[in-house]
Amino acid sequence: MLNNTPDSSLQRTPNDAAELRRQPNPMRRFATRISRTANLFHFVNNLSQWHFSCRKHYNLAWLVETGELTPVEREALQLYAAIARRFPYGEHWIGRAFILADDESQAWNGVSRTVEPSDVPVLRSIFETMTPRFEKIWQADEPRLRKVRSELQGVLETESVGAVLDVLSRFLGVAAPRMTIDLLLSRADGTAGGANEAADHVTLEVLETADLRHAVARVLHEAAHSMERPHFDRLFEAISSEYGLDRLKGTMGWDGHHLVREALIGALFPGGCLSYLVGVPLFDYQREAQRTRESGDLRMAGLYSLTGAVIPLVRSYVERCRLVDRALFEEAFHVFEALEPDIG
Repeated sequence: MLNNTPDSSLQRTPNDAAELRRQPNPMRRFATRISRTANLFHFVNNLSQWHFSCRKHYNLAWLVETGELTPVEREALQLYAAIARRFPYGEHWIGRAFILADDESQAWNGVSRTVEPSDVPVLRSIFETMTPRFEKIWQADEPRLRKVRSELQGVLETESVGAVLDVLSRFLGVAAPRMTIDLLLSRADGTAGGANEAADHVTLEVLETADLRHAVARVLHEAAHSMERPHFDRLFEAISSEYGLDRLKGTMGWDGHHLVREALIGALFPGGCLSYLVGVPLFDYQREAQRTRESGDLRMAGLYSLTGAVIPLVRSYVERCRLVDRALFEEAFHVFEALEPDIG
């Protein structure tokens, strides 16, 4: 059972990060990377606040550290936001060119293949405008990112983390890829990340995360997203279309489709039914839903509420080493209908 103690097929990750590092995994599953190009993009993208997922508290902290935006910078960020909305997350996501690039020259080659020709000089001007402010942050934070990288890499290359990836493989029906993790600038003791660029690539924002176990849990959450293709995706997309989840829209750009998908992966990590295997306790999702609802963040309130509600369903599959199937998605959609969570 996975309620309190691990199944005999799993090796529980010890709570102490130092002990984790004493269990080297001979199979290197993760490569952590620090890219100035990726971080410059992340900085501009986040400051533009073009999407609800942009972290407002990062922006507040960065502006405290570097001063208020100038009129020229404000205009540049507005121009960027307009372009980003035309090339949002998905097949034509503008961030792929920057995040996946080995250097800035390669990034701009990728940009030229993604956006309209007239957008390229505009984007170059935007990034030139924002680079001096970025450099103030980068000079201080690059050494800190390198320290995090050194600590995190050792924790990720353990047999315990490898065992968890094997559990995810059985549940999602695909082998865990060798993954590249781009470490990005962030602020505050929390974790964030994304899996928007490629199936074998995730981003991670844990610069000021006090406990590396939470960083590992976030990596595993993003790894699960990267493993949605092809089996999870194919089933989910078909059944979501049947139920019309994408037509249930909130006011901030999300819809029922994205809410259910995120809740199912969230039921695994970072605070779901498998999180205890890396020393992170199960989140109190209903308390978090209440807290975020009271703060006015209805999107997160709805997500927390639904994630907590589907954890028993997801746990039942993981405990039985059962592959995701149509029955799981249908039951999750029934939970969604009964709960009527805020979409935000």
